[in-house]
Amino acid sequence: LNVEIVDIAFYGERRRIVARIAAGQEVDIRPTSAAMQSQGVSPCSRQVFFDPATAFLFPA
Repeated sequence: LNVEIVDIAFYGERRRIVARIAAGQEVDIRPTSAAMQSQGVSPCSRQVFFDPATAFLFPA
C-alpha cells in the first residue's frame, strides 16, 4: 500500500504519521515497533510503506 505522507509528529520515541491513501482518505499510521518506525518512511518520496500485519491504521 502506497500512501502520501501528510504530517509526521513525534511523541517521545514513538512516531505518528498522518497519510492520505489513493482513495483520498486520511489515516493515522502508527508503527508497532521501533524497527518499523526506522524502516517504514522514505523521506525522499514522501511515501510510507508498511506491512499491514505489523502496523495499525486509524481514521485521522
